[in-house]
Amino acid sequence: MQQVKISGTDLTSSSLSLGGVPFGSSMDKTESFTLMDVYAFNGGNMIGHF
Repeated sequence: MQQVKISGTDLTSSSLSLGGVPFGSSMDKTESFTLMDVYAFNGGNMIGHF
C-alpha cells in the first residue's frame, strides 16, 4: 500500500484509511481483528473513527 508523508513531521500514513465505526457494533470481535490484521499486513496504518 502506498505511504504518504505527513508534511512538517517525520510521520507517514497509508493512503487508504480503515474506518473504525463498524468495530464492536456491526462486526464482532473476531471479525474486527481479522479485518485489522489483513489491513495491517497489507501496509495499512491509519484507522479513522468517523
